[in-house]
Amino acid sequence: MYLQILKQMNKNPNPSSFINLQRLLAVISSYIAPSGKFYFIILNYLYNKIKTDCENSSISRYTIIRMIRSKERGLRKNLPL
Repeated sequence: MYLQILKQMNKNPNPSSFINLQRLLAVISSYIAPSGKFYFIILNYLYNKIKTDCENSSISRYTIIRMIRSKERGLRKNLPL
Protein backbone atom coordinates (compact mmCIF):
# COMPACT_ATOMS: atom_id res chain seq x y z
CA MET A 1 0.00 0.00 0.00
CA TYR A 2 2.75 2.45 0.96
CA LEU A 3 4.80 1.74 -2.13
CA GLN A 4 1.83 2.16 -4.45
CA ILE A 5 1.07 5.58 -2.97
CA LEU A 6 4.72 6.63 -3.24
CA LYS A 7 4.80 5.43 -6.83
CA GLN A 8 1.78 7.63 -7.62
CA MET A 9 3.31 10.59 -5.76
CA ASN A 10 6.64 10.41 -7.57
CA LYS A 11 6.79 13.02 -10.35
CA ASN A 12 3.05 13.59 -10.15
CA PRO A 13 2.28 16.63 -12.36
CA ASN A 14 -1.07 17.35 -10.67
CA PRO A 15 -0.52 19.36 -7.43
CA SER A 16 -3.96 18.62 -5.96
CA SER A 17 -3.55 14.90 -6.61
CA PHE A 18 -0.13 14.98 -4.97
CA ILE A 19 -1.54 16.69 -1.86
CA ASN A 20 -4.39 14.19 -1.64
CA LEU A 21 -1.92 11.31 -1.87
CA GLN A 22 0.17 12.87 0.90
CA ARG A 23 -2.93 13.13 3.08
CA LEU A 24 -3.81 9.50 2.35
CA LEU A 25 -0.29 8.48 3.33
CA ALA A 26 -0.64 10.42 6.59
CA VAL A 27 -3.93 8.67 7.41
CA ILE A 28 -2.52 5.24 6.67
CA SER A 29 0.55 6.06 8.76
CA SER A 30 -1.73 6.78 11.71
CA TYR A 31 -2.97 3.19 11.64
CA ILE A 32 -0.03 1.06 10.61
CA ALA A 33 3.67 1.55 9.98
CA PRO A 34 5.31 0.12 6.87
CA SER A 35 7.21 -3.14 7.21
CA GLY A 36 10.76 -2.94 8.51
CA LYS A 37 12.07 -3.60 5.03
CA PHE A 38 10.56 -0.37 3.65
CA TYR A 39 10.33 1.76 6.80
CA PHE A 40 13.59 3.68 6.33
CA ILE A 41 13.15 3.96 2.56
CA ILE A 42 9.80 5.68 3.04
CA LEU A 43 11.13 7.90 5.84
CA ASN A 44 14.01 8.92 3.58
CA TYR A 45 11.61 9.71 0.72
CA LEU A 46 9.47 11.91 3.00
CA TYR A 47 12.53 13.61 4.48
CA ASN A 48 13.73 14.46 0.97
CA LYS A 49 10.28 15.87 0.17
CA ILE A 50 10.61 18.19 3.17
CA LYS A 51 13.96 19.45 1.90
CA THR A 52 12.82 19.96 -1.72
CA ASP A 53 9.13 20.88 -1.45
CA CYS A 54 8.69 23.74 1.02
CA GLU A 55 5.02 24.23 0.18
CA ASN A 56 3.96 20.75 1.29
CA SER A 57 6.59 20.08 3.94
CA SER A 58 4.16 20.27 6.88
CA ILE A 59 2.15 17.24 5.74
CA SER A 60 5.38 15.30 5.16
CA ARG A 61 6.55 16.16 8.68
CA TYR A 62 3.21 15.09 10.10
CA THR A 63 3.38 11.79 8.18
CA ILE A 64 6.89 11.10 9.48
CA ILE A 65 5.73 11.66 13.06
CA ARG A 66 2.73 9.37 12.54
CA MET A 67 4.92 6.64 11.04
CA ILE A 68 7.39 6.77 13.91
CA ARG A 69 4.60 6.60 16.49
CA SER A 70 2.89 3.74 14.67
CA LYS A 71 6.18 1.85 14.50
CA GLU A 72 6.74 2.33 18.25
CA ARG A 73 3.19 1.44 19.33
CA GLY A 74 2.26 -1.23 16.81
CA LEU A 75 -1.19 -1.72 15.31
CA ARG A 76 -3.99 0.47 16.61
CA LYS A 77 -6.77 -1.11 18.60
CA ASN A 78 -9.07 1.93 18.30
CA LEU A 79 -9.72 4.50 15.62
CA PRO A 80 -7.89 7.82 16.12
CA LEU A 81 -10.25 10.61 17.12
